[in-house]
Amino acid sequence: GSGMPAIYGRTLTQEYDLLAERLNHDASDLQEMVLDAVNASWLAEDEKADLTESVRERLDSLAREDTGAHHGGPRGTPERKSTKR
Repeated sequence: GSGMPAIYGRTLTQEYDLLAERLNHDASDLQEMVLDAVNASWLAEDEKADLTESVRERLDSLAREDTGAHHGGPRGTPERKSTKR
């Protein structure tokens, strides 16, 4: 739904922030979800590999930008500890 913020009132970034806040997910959890989504896509395997590499590079870049700025949490959210066991 976040691909249409004018209709749903939120951006994808805002959706991820809500997920982190309300379900106590940390940046690592969100990164895993994004990469799982790429892997589950119907792209051809070579396109999937290219997209995975591109996403990983962007996630690494964002992590470097956020270091210290938001205490390591997802963009604009404090770091959260995972409750997964």
